[in-house]
Amino acid sequence: MKRMTLAKVAVIKQKPQPLSGFFGLWGSVLLLATNIISPAMAQATPKETAEEPTLSKPSKSKPSKTKVDFSLLGGIYYDSNVSVNELDSTTREGDSLVSLKARVKMLTPLTKRTDFKLGYSFSQSLHETFSAFDIQSHLASAELVHDFDSAKAGLAYRYSKALLDGRDFLSINQVSPSLSGFFTKKLYGRVFFNYADKRFDTNPVRDSHTNSGGGDIYWFLDGTKRYWLFGIAKANENALASEFDYESVKVKVKFQQRVNWTNREVKMALSVRAEARDYSSPTPSIGVNRSDDRLRIKAELEYPFSQAVFTRVSFEHAEFDSNLPSANYQQNMFGLQLGRTF
Repeated sequence: MKRMTLAKVAVIKQKPQPLSGFFGLWGSVLLLATNIISPAMAQATPKETAEEPTLSKPSKSKPSKTKVDFSLLGGIYYDSNVSVNELDSTTREGDSLVSLKARVKMLTPLTKRTDFKLGYSFSQSLHETFSAFDIQSHLASAELVHDFDSAKAGLAYRYSKALLDGRDFLSINQVSPSLSGFFTKKLYGRVFFNYADKRFDTNPVRDSHTNSGGGDIYWFLDGTKRYWLFGIAKANENALASEFDYESVKVKVKFQQRVNWTNREVKMALSVRAEARDYSSPTPSIGVNRSDDRLRIKAELEYPFSQAVFTRVSFEHAEFDSNLPSANYQQNMFGLQLGRTF
């Protein structure tokens, strides 16, 4: 079967493709590659906001040597509506795909209270039919964290670059200071500010500067085995073309639970993310200011085969409600992932 180019996507409607042949081929590959995992949706593009902190059990002893973690990631997915949100581009057709990802993280204690972190990740999505929507991304990060006993202060820099269909698509430079700490034994909070400079290689009028800030609250019911996460953030994006200027408010709620099943600790998570965007200038194609409401609901179940190898099943439903027709659609993503960490 011929794979689609970006030009053909705009004028040709493809029938949904059967999954059996594609899943038969890649299923065999992934069953053999037990060192692959995928913790995110396959079509992820560079992150625009500060990352959530990694939750771990408190430790009285601080590592005195550099620690390096490495993971390989991968998964099989079915996307009911292949799209690129950043370009308001959608096929309104389904397709199957695979996603591969590799990540390395390094933590170096500089003093008893100060840590330096470096990270790099690579990911690639490959569609069966819509190759014009294949995304390759690179993310490099550096962060300095200082422990003041009552709180931790961090300053992070991130550079991300994405290629769409093998061509340069989007690059983002980010600087993000943050402050986090425990209010009580069960409540952990974090506030952050994020500045992002975005450059679109394929559509320079979308180049922008974004200022955003927000906070997260973690409510631990049973340590990291069971907790709630509540978050809110506000952003202001100023683009080269005024039609892409907007202000947004994002809220998120997540519940995670770990339970013992067949002598294994199984992780279940359910999250809801909502965003409201109000654009400040009229969009020429519709003659009025654009307005978007976005909703994502995601469910995950993760089963560990060992301390390093696990499988994960995920489902995500997204609704994009917009008065711009090309940005008004729904999407469902089913995923099966395998993996290994080192």
